[in-house]
Amino acid sequence: MSRLSLIAVLLATGAGLCLPIEATKASAPVKRVIEGCVLQGKFISQRGYHIKVRAHGRTVDLSPYEGMEIRYTGNLLPGDRYTVQTAPLILGPCRKPPKPLF
Repeated sequence: MSRLSLIAVLLATGAGLCLPIEATKASAPVKRVIEGCVLQGKFISQRGYHIKVRAHGRTVDLSPYEGMEIRYTGNLLPGDRYTVQTAPLILGPCRKPPKPLF
């Protein structure tokens, strides 16, 4: 095997070993405080993302907060899934509804 081929194999093997570690980090929960409005039963963050709110393995019923601006503390998971750790803090009526990005 030539020296160049050996270097290429070593680099490819090293890159393959690093990939699973980075992929694992990318899918780990991230603690976040998210504020947004409940519009048509959906929690829309201030940045316009539709956040799927879950607690205890179930989807949270957001209908009591319709038209309200709320703040949740929880863990953000891939796919904009959000597992809450606390009850929402009601900030008042939604004065500046975010424009959904979907």
